[in-house]
Amino acid sequence: MCGIFALLCDSECRHGADCRLRQLDLSQQLWCHRGPDGLASLAVDQRLLLAGCVLHQRGDRARLQPVERLDGGRRRVLLWNGELFYCTDPRVDLAGSDTEAVSRLLHQCLSLDELLVALGCLGGPHAFFYYASDLSLILFGRDLLGRRSLLLTEADGRHLVWSSVALDQSASGDDSWAWTEVPACGVFSLSLAPPSESTAPPVLMLHPYDLYSDDGNEATPPSLCGRPVSLSSRTGVRRFVIDTEAVRRPPDAVAAAAAAEEQQQPQPLDAPPWLAAEVDTFERLLSDSVACRVQLCSSPYPPPAPTELSKVQPLWIRQSSIAVLFSGGVDSTLVAALAARHAPPQQSIDLLNVAFEQAPPKPNPTLAKARDKNRGKKSQHSRGTDPQDSGGGFNVPDRLTGIESLAELRHLLPGRHFNFVTIDVTLKELQEARTQRISQLCSPCLTVLDDSLGCAVWFAARGEGFLTPELNRHLQLAQQVTYRSPSKVILCGMGADELLCGYSRHRYIYSQHGYPAVAAEVSMEIKRIAQRNLGRDDRMVADHGREARFPYLDERLVAYLANLPPWKKADLSRDRGQGEKLLLRCCAARLGLALAAVRPKRAMQFGSRIAKCENRRERGDQACDRLRPAGGHKEAAG
Repeated sequence: MCGIFALLCDSECRHGADCRLRQLDLSQQLWCHRGPDGLASLAVDQRLLLAGCVLHQRGDRARLQPVERLDGGRRRVLLWNGELFYCTDPRVDLAGSDTEAVSRLLHQCLSLDELLVALGCLGGPHAFFYYASDLSLILFGRDLLGRRSLLLTEADGRHLVWSSVALDQSASGDDSWAWTEVPACGVFSLSLAPPSESTAPPVLMLHPYDLYSDDGNEATPPSLCGRPVSLSSRTGVRRFVIDTEAVRRPPDAVAAAAAAEEQQQPQPLDAPPWLAAEVDTFERLLSDSVACRVQLCSSPYPPPAPTELSKVQPLWIRQSSIAVLFSGGVDSTLVAALAARHAPPQQSIDLLNVAFEQAPPKPNPTLAKARDKNRGKKSQHSRGTDPQDSGGGFNVPDRLTGIESLAELRHLLPGRHFNFVTIDVTLKELQEARTQRISQLCSPCLTVLDDSLGCAVWFAARGEGFLTPELNRHLQLAQQVTYRSPSKVILCGMGADELLCGYSRHRYIYSQHGYPAVAAEVSMEIKRIAQRNLGRDDRMVADHGREARFPYLDERLVAYLANLPPWKKADLSRDRGQGEKLLLRCCAARLGLALAAVRPKRAMQFGSRIAKCENRRERGDQACDRLRPAGGHKEAAG
């Protein structure tokens, strides 16, 4: 993983790059937190300045960036922020540094068309910036799901600045930069040829990803940082194609009759015969996705100095190379179970469970009487997880479901050590971290929902909490100890709800308009998933020198699910906790996660209770006045 920084001064600026570098000390920016293993810069010429910071994950040693290659009159420079999990080009060797592999591949390309073909072969999360002197060209972009952050701004109305994180310009006295996320809709090219040349292409051009069979390029942005974007007439960058006609096809008569019969005769959450093949394929693809994300990572961080922790943790605990954002829901529990399948047997796995401090609720006799009446009606698996049962302190719903799923994992996998890390966040800690770091990391995403989810992910990914004796008996602790996860990789469950009809709106759309409308909604969500969450989540996790990896968003799994009709992903006629994400729930049940498989979804902001931490009545899409805009960005990103 890497932090990307690039500054392109306009053609009239002679020494702007050096001057701007002095004003923006990158070593003092949040940007450098992304890459604690090395920082380097390169002044390509008087106009172009590049810098990169590196988190070493693959290869024998950290490969500093930018990576420069010289060949006769050709000069190529790469900034690569990503992981290459697979590549369809046989020339690429995945055994060592993926940064080196991508640099070699692109250097062999002699034209823009060849570069676009090569970029289309790369599988895995990434953002990149590439300079080709022989083509007078800059290429930049994010993968088609937007799993890595890349921001762009126009400084002083003349210069373009790319960065993985919004920069703090207060030291330079300039706070007018308005950052925008680079859309994850294709590869952008920027011509450096003199404007007077009649053969020069348009200044900024988009080479779109080929995804959909029938809707053209509706993701094309009209402009980027105020500059018009032209659509390339070349073939788009090939990824995978979603056959929208097949996706929207209604269930056949046999499947419909089988589903109706199941509803009349309720069965345990096992895969129905007509869905068994899909559950097999889903489990295989998800297991492969988890495997490469678990196995392609470096050693964990070394133990901290004793003075860094209030109570020194036993050094023999520190053996976890993998951590999981763990709420106890079916998505994260299934990821944890598959991670245990593929991680080395001697390693423990850290389960990071975050909770925000709650004030004790005020007594309400009427509500208390109603809750007492309803408690007896709850199914056994949901007892103790009602939000109303959480009370004050840190006993929030996600803590309770996390403990339940922890017990299920340990029963299913007795030989695997799971460290359950309780991450308790006070209101004071929340407000301080938001002011000092989270607000800038969120930018340009500045809604109430961005605040809630961004803060929850930031504290969870920090990995600092407690190991308690009662929840970590395998450690034989005499008392609670302070703990910081050493993992450089955090597995996150984002994407499952969008791909598998997991939101309540999917159930509502089904009730009103049926499966064809659900298919249209899911198709739209796949297109916009990059702009909604993932860039922000990447910035939050990477701020701790860790890398977010999203097993549900592997391209091969996404391609498979995107081409399944919705009635093979979810049975929205079933009860909540069973019908949505049916494919995933059947897979979890098959693996033995019976309780997690039927646990209803609860959004992170409600399960961790951050949404109620500051007692505000707000809509998620409202601009959040608690977030300080970075670089003068005044409006929430839509």
